[in-house]
Amino acid sequence: MKTYELTSKTQHTITKKADLLAELSIARLKGYTTNIEEYMTGLVAIAAPLVDPRTGEGIGAVSFDFSLLEIHVEEMEKRYAGLICDTANVLSGVVPRDRNGE
Repeated sequence: MKTYELTSKTQHTITKKADLLAELSIARLKGYTTNIEEYMTGLVAIAAPLVDPRTGEGIGAVSFDFSLLEIHVEEMEKRYAGLICDTANVLSGVVPRDRNGE
């Protein structure tokens, strides 16, 4: 299993393993997650996982990102949580059998 160093990009970046695991638990319950200025100040995002329907393996994600000048975090979740989850489910359902297109 690969390990990654949790490197701070902004003052909001998750840099503690326990905090990351807690955030992942919340994301599993909700079916999506948010990134609130963790990578870049002023940038927020909402994302949902792409899952291989045959194996249950995570294979990627779909996300929307916004400037905080465009939208408030709560509004982003209200407007886009269902859409991002629906999009991820549809895309997960069309994963090729061997992921090489066959």
